[in-house]
Amino acid sequence: MYKQPNKSAAFLAKKNKMKIFKLLVFVVITIVFVFNSTQWSVGNSGGAVAARTGAPTTNGGTELTCQACHGGSLNTGPNQLSLTIADNPQFINAGQVYSITVALVTGTNSRGFQITALDENNLSTGIFIAGSTNKIVSLSGRQYITHNSNTNQNWTFTWTAPQTLPQTVTFYLAGGTRNAEHTYTLSKAVPANMTSIEKNAENEGFKIYPTLAENEIFIKTGNINNPLNSWTIVDQMGRTISKNTMNETNFADVLKIDLPSGMKAGAYSVIIDGPKGKSLKRFIKN
Repeated sequence: MYKQPNKSAAFLAKKNKMKIFKLLVFVVITIVFVFNSTQWSVGNSGGAVAARTGAPTTNGGTELTCQACHGGSLNTGPNQLSLTIADNPQFINAGQVYSITVALVTGTNSRGFQITALDENNLSTGIFIAGSTNKIVSLSGRQYITHNSNTNQNWTFTWTAPQTLPQTVTFYLAGGTRNAEHTYTLSKAVPANMTSIEKNAENEGFKIYPTLAENEIFIKTGNINNPLNSWTIVDQMGRTISKNTMNETNFADVLKIDLPSGMKAGAYSVIIDGPKGKSLKRFIKN
């Protein structure tokens, strides 16, 4: 005898499947909402992603700022973002270490910042060293310092000037507070103290060739009473690539310098320590 299927049981099974599906959809939507809400209200509490300083880019554009994550109007309200370089130097000296403090004093208990240092060609210059309340991030050859905790009102770190100084160092800084209350940007330009370094090289008679090098360069001086104490090759960031201390007391011949294997193509400088101080000559590595 034919027995009809239990329509009630099939209907209940289908209904239960629909409930489970709706529950899963609700859970996913809730997770997404909570995540986005947290990101919006707290922002990058452990530090901003790189390129959030508002600095000019090398292709004519401009970096994003804290506004990209936090919203709100840029540079409105009481601007309490500040950048202080210890001893307020009027010039940047080659190789010197500077202590820098960024402060953002507002009524909120959640704040953040990011800073970078660029030369006149909008290339990264110098070396940042993070403090305990901040960290380093980088992108496309640029180095940045950003917060690693959003509970501070100020952050201190160091910046070391390159041995090969640009004409001007400009610090680009952005800061923001929680819930899009305020986002700020500022910049601070400090000229380099060149101390006639190129003129010294001419006076001492040092010459470097070729200026477009493959695997070696040569140093020559035409002054028999001109001792060469040492030489150092540095890259555009002021980082030492190769160096040597000389024993010659009266160096008047040609000194051959083999460039290190694996040395990347680009612009470099040779810092020569002579009787009148340090001299500088530039060359390009093919």
